[in-house]
Amino acid sequence: MNRPPRAIRVAALTVYLALLLTVSLLPSGQDAPDDIRGWDEWIAPRLQDLLHLPAYAGVIVLAMLALPPACRTSRWALAVTAAAIAMGVALEYAQAYIPGRFASPLDAVTNSCGALLGLGALAASRVRPCELAPCECDVLMLVTSGGDDDPRVCMEARGLAETGREVLVIGWNRQDGRRSFTRRDGVAFLRLGPATRDGRGIWQAAFLLRYWRRVRRATTRLRPAVVHCHDLDTLPAGRRIARRAGAKLVFDAHENYPDMMADHLPAPAVTLLRRMERRAVGRCDAMITVGQLLAEHYRKLAAADVRVVGNWKDPSDYTLRDEDRAETRRALSLRNGKLAVSFIANLGPERRLTALLEAVEADKRFCCVIGGDGPQAPLARAAAERSPESVVYLGRVAPGDVPRLVAACDAVFYGYDADNLNARWSAPNKLFEAIAAGLPILTGNFGEIAHVVRTHGCGLLADTASTASLREALEVLADPGRRGEMSARAASLQGQFSRRAAWDALTALYDELDGRAHP
Repeated sequence: MNRPPRAIRVAALTVYLALLLTVSLLPSGQDAPDDIRGWDEWIAPRLQDLLHLPAYAGVIVLAMLALPPACRTSRWALAVTAAAIAMGVALEYAQAYIPGRFASPLDAVTNSCGALLGLGALAASRVRPCELAPCECDVLMLVTSGGDDDPRVCMEARGLAETGREVLVIGWNRQDGRRSFTRRDGVAFLRLGPATRDGRGIWQAAFLLRYWRRVRRATTRLRPAVVHCHDLDTLPAGRRIARRAGAKLVFDAHENYPDMMADHLPAPAVTLLRRMERRAVGRCDAMITVGQLLAEHYRKLAAADVRVVGNWKDPSDYTLRDEDRAETRRALSLRNGKLAVSFIANLGPERRLTALLEAVEADKRFCCVIGGDGPQAPLARAAAERSPESVVYLGRVAPGDVPRLVAACDAVFYGYDADNLNARWSAPNKLFEAIAAGLPILTGNFGEIAHVVRTHGCGLLADTASTASLREALEVLADPGRRGEMSARAASLQGQFSRRAAWDALTALYDELDGRAHP
């Protein structure tokens, strides 16, 4: 059964505290005014002493119920307990100045024990503080990244939050496994363990199962209207939560997950993932994905309702004033007149970074700005040390800094192993960053990104594994006229591929799912 809305729980806490303060500070005995004298005589003194325990235990429970989702943590539970203990001690001290009352160290200890009893009740319930009660969670998003560091997750969560929906994103803290809460842009983010590392192959499944179990436990008493699963590896946990809560289930395919895992898992495991995907898509209430090619793929698998919500950006984030652009280029040590190509991404082995580095190091007219971490990060770092005038390596880049750095350059690069099965669906963030910044993109002949470039002429296609091919493409970009033409075509796509368009598509789907009237 759903609990009352948070406003009612806050009101209940307020009334409870007011009553507790009133009872604690009323005069007593013969020194009390005539109109309230004898109010406490119907309760035996020994029973009055014992009532301190449940009274202060109730403060803890009601306070934790009244807190918003992002504050239902062990740290907040301890803080609330400490505040209740301090209040109990302070009230006992204040009673020394009230007619007929006196300060009792024993009562102060009893008040503190009551608060600790309330904290113990939370632990004894075998439910973490954040799981104590359902919150006003309209949308529960599940993801196996950190959640708050995933651009697509944050974009979609923020768009839904702007419609007045309460969104809770649960992500996987693989680094140290610690539970943590943050709130940003009106969205609550919860990270859960266990700690793990990449590269475990098939053995990562054991850690994934533990993550699913923690997610299900953390959401035991939540009652979301929609469970939104980002990628196939969250869908089994999401289906169970949706079934228990009576919620709608949305499958959000960032990519073709079996294709992505084909290079990391044995063939039987990949086959199992494909069967799992085929069965899963037909059991969801709705499905969204990043591009038209993947949407057609899932329609062939009999997905009920597939919508395209791309990784589209807000052009205003990628617009710099001339003086700000010049300042950013100076900070990056980019000389005027030098053509700078940006590539800020996860530097995995499939990213084709070697050929780009060799191409820019061979011609001093060009340079590249590399950001990110991953297996190829040492390669970028070594190139920056060897040729600082041609390669700038930034290391890990905060998501909020990416638009400024992209807009300060002259083109965007996206390299990927064209032989990787997942390349055929590719509609990456880099494409839409280039469009939002009004810059040409240099990429390979694969996936949806190549289709957009060919159709709209907003960039160049090259063999990103070939230094010679990339040098030829850079020569084209060095022509201001050709580069300006491609930039104009990229800018002309901003209305079609904008964050607002993505939000509109997403909220239209959610309005249908939860029965809201369309504006």
